[in-house]
Amino acid sequence: MPRARRRNAEWVRSPPARRWFIAAAAGLLGALLIARFWPDDPDDPVLPYAVLSLGATFALLAVVIGHLTRHLAALTRRNVALLNTMLDPFVVYIAVRGDAGAIVDFRCTYVNDAACTLVGASRERLVGRTLSETFPDAEADGTLDRYRRLVQTGTTLIAEQCRGARIFDVRAVHLGDGFAAALRDITDRKHAEERLLRAQAELERSNAALLEFAEVASHELSEPLATAALYAETLEHREHEALDPRAHRLLDLLRETLDRMQDRIHGLLSYAVVHERPTPDEPVDCDQLVGEVLAELESSLAANHARVTVRPLPTVVGDPERLSLLFENLLSNAIRFHRDGEQPYVSVSAAPEDWAWHFRVTDRGSGIAPQDTERIFELFERANGASPPGTGIGLAVCRRVVEEHGGRIWVESRPGEGSTFHFLLGKSD
Repeated sequence: MPRARRRNAEWVRSPPARRWFIAAAAGLLGALLIARFWPDDPDDPVLPYAVLSLGATFALLAVVIGHLTRHLAALTRRNVALLNTMLDPFVVYIAVRGDAGAIVDFRCTYVNDAACTLVGASRERLVGRTLSETFPDAEADGTLDRYRRLVQTGTTLIAEQCRGARIFDVRAVHLGDGFAAALRDITDRKHAEERLLRAQAELERSNAALLEFAEVASHELSEPLATAALYAETLEHREHEALDPRAHRLLDLLRETLDRMQDRIHGLLSYAVVHERPTPDEPVDCDQLVGEVLAELESSLAANHARVTVRPLPTVVGDPERLSLLFENLLSNAIRFHRDGEQPYVSVSAAPEDWAWHFRVTDRGSGIAPQDTERIFELFERANGASPPGTGIGLAVCRRVVEEHGGRIWVESRPGEGSTFHFLLGKSD
């Protein structure tokens, strides 16, 4: 409740006010009774008392009316003072109509101190002037038309207006044969929004250029790597007998190095493509998705004699291609980084948790040291002592996919006992 209305309500509920109202009601009732039973005979002895009672009633009513008038005047002064101290400019205009009754302009009837500061003029110079006199371009820029429609329709006006180098948010309401408007300077905010939009556009152009570079680099680097691998294979085939064991070992190391470089190039391309476009907002059946990923990893599963248990998985909201990349990286890592001499075992499960589904991918692998559980999600970072060594890109891709779906990812692990990768994905409706 506004302060002035609250004070008024408090006064009405106060004991003095109740006494005044009761006295006024009693006096009015007495006057009505006197009028009803007024004696016809002027010499009736009751007449002086009746006149006295009627006079007392009118006097009491006059006192009550005077007190209420003073109270309303005080409330009015407080309201005016409140409007004058508003931080936002506040103005009241009344319509100026032509001979045909059409609105030709609006004349200012009230401005607060903030409005005077905005225009750079005193209240005496603003009150009584028309909108066109204060703002000469009001007709040309459509301001007068908007206020005409406001008065004609009674619909609240919410708009942005430019006055010189400043931008204002205007909220105006119909008031009598005119309007009252509050203005707020939003120049700094609009400039910040424009800078943000320019930065966003520049970032999008930069991302597009980086993606194009990654694709070109992937193609240009993959070809010489494949050629080098072919030369190494040819050399070993043709000179197999002439090469000593040390040379054969060097050729094996060369092929392994070329394979790792090829994997790293593909990983970088995957990392760049993840942010290529906005994340789609569509339902994704994770049961079906993980089944397709396991089908693609069939050769790796068979080669490592791995066993994967998948409990019933939910439907989430997101991009099936990126989520497929997420599960592929987590499952392939769990299969690769197993303890020597033991069959790899992986379990995948999910449970509801507040707004999201909480996924867990658990393995019985070599585990991760506590100091590495945060670092492994960074680009090109690998757990110390990991065998076989990875590219340091897969888990960075996983974190990027999860975060772009509005979730988060983390790992719990003990060296030699295995790891559990946790991540949250939003529920579907």
